[in-house]
Amino acid sequence: MGNDRRRSSRVALRDTRVRLRREASWGVADLVDASLTGAQLRGLELPAVGSHLDLQLDVPCHRIRLRSTVMWNRDAREVGVRFDVVSPREQLLVNNALLEALPGHPDHRGVLLVLDDSATQSALGRTIHARGYRVISRSTPLDALQALASSVSLHIAVVSATLPNRGAFDLLHYLADEHPGVHRCLWPHRHGDITAVFEHVERDVSPA
Repeated sequence: MGNDRRRSSRVALRDTRVRLRREASWGVADLVDASLTGAQLRGLELPAVGSHLDLQLDVPCHRIRLRSTVMWNRDAREVGVRFDVVSPREQLLVNNALLEALPGHPDHRGVLLVLDDSATQSALGRTIHARGYRVISRSTPLDALQALASSVSLHIAVVSATLPNRGAFDLLHYLADEHPGVHRCLWPHRHGDITAVFEHVERDVSPA
């Protein structure tokens, strides 16, 4: 948690409360900061360094529980925790929350990312956000449908061709039929050219 480079890449998740369990008791804390490897919490009578706890985190469409270890403690009111084991699926879900928490005006046009690789999620999401778009990140077509049902104004959907069971093509066909105003882009593979997608966004859905 003390690495300056890692700290600078974190995203503040404001107004977020989490539940944490130590032994048999549950408590609550404010989630101040988070990354794919850990989090910073603020609250009252937080556990000491070396304590193990379960951190219950609400992310888009899901609630996950992450086994964590307290790495530092500041006056029992602020602690840094390291996630002990994070599965690939949990990485995707946490990353969805981090990308959607990127600061920006709530009225910005939305770009829906449906990708199944956390590194590609981060790179593409931050590139699009840097150009003034709001990022809505999901990792499955089913979760993407939830985003489409919300009131977020979507202008483009970037969908990974590597989604299993032809999920990308089914989702793109659904978008064409039910949301024809959303521009559609098939992301070819995990190591595709971000610039090509970026140019597509700039050409077709430039921010107002």
